[in-house]
Amino acid sequence: ASVTLTRFPPNPPFDTQIEFSHRWLQVYLNFPGKQEIIKGIGKTYIYFDLTKADRFSWNEGVLNIYYLDPVENNWVTCPSVLVENKYVPYGRLVCDTENLGLFGIGMDVTE
Repeated sequence: ASVTLTRFPPNPPFDTQIEFSHRWLQVYLNFPGKQEIIKGIGKTYIYFDLTKADRFSWNEGVLNIYYLDPVENNWVTCPSVLVENKYVPYGRLVCDTENLGLFGIGMDVTE
């Protein structure tokens, strides 16, 4: 099995109220000759390195990591924590999940 990680600019396939601040991250597990796996047993750590503006938004409580639910076709919050790292000046936002698929970091502009 192999893991595929792809980053690309946000291009919402539907109306969304999320203002994304980074490229999306798509994560899949692939088996030779089989379909992509989007959910499994085990943990996946999704993270985004924060910019100065991101860190301010996180401190204000408005920045989250989101997961695109493929069944409901909507973005859901992925519970996230801030991890300080001496190599990342503004920290890293980390989501601990069992989901694979499409992730983004941003702000819900409806709140």
